[in-house]
Amino acid sequence: MRHAALAWGLAVVLTLSACDDSDEVAESPPEQPVVVGSVLWPPAVEGDLQVQVADNPLATSYLILLDNSGSMSEVECSGGQSKFDVARSAIADFAASLPPTDNIALAVFTDTAARIVVPYGSGEGQAKALSRALGTLTPTEGTPLRGAIGTAYDDVTRQAQAQLGYGTHRLVIVTDGESQDGDPAPVARSIVGRSAIELHVIGFCTGSGHSLNIPGITRYYTADDPAALAEGLVAVRAETTTFDAVATFNE
Repeated sequence: MRHAALAWGLAVVLTLSACDDSDEVAESPPEQPVVVGSVLWPPAVEGDLQVQVADNPLATSYLILLDNSGSMSEVECSGGQSKFDVARSAIADFAASLPPTDNIALAVFTDTAARIVVPYGSGEGQAKALSRALGTLTPTEGTPLRGAIGTAYDDVTRQAQAQLGYGTHRLVIVTDGESQDGDPAPVARSIVGRSAIELHVIGFCTGSGHSLNIPGITRYYTADDPAALAEGLVAVRAETTTFDAVATFNE
């Protein structure tokens, strides 16, 4: 049945493209949600909302949520550079390494949530745009992990709707500290319990005792130096749906 649904979803994309030579916009695009327990995800687009149908519904899509809190300006575990500079460089390299069909977006913290800095896109141009945006950011915010994860969930869900419920969707959090707005673990459990989102967390100089190290819920990676952070991002890309232990990367 999954193969039949897949063929049907692709037929929808082709039909939408053929029917409108200007913009591939559907008022209420048909979707093939994933059944998670008794919940369908992504939910159907409601009301008069419009969704831009993705060029490649089968793509792997990444939303990188980068911790831009003040503590990321410190040099602990970062080889003499600030943790933020190391993270920016690693994320830019990761984006440049993706296949041209993969989507990537970038978000950072606000006082209470997350904000998108670079919307989803793919290809060499997207990697360059993300690198430029990273260069404009500074680590000046707090660490509202609980609120930020909730906001990021909404962003990933909208991308899943644009992909008609297909593809692989990964939320990747790079952080060096604990949440300042309450325990984020219940939010993480809720996201994984009601969606097909893969939740990856790279703890930069945090050790394995972080509140988002939740076996069976998050893919948690510990990174104690710049090389380990880069390796963690590589591991995210190579991750499968089966996981058990915390991954620790050290030289």
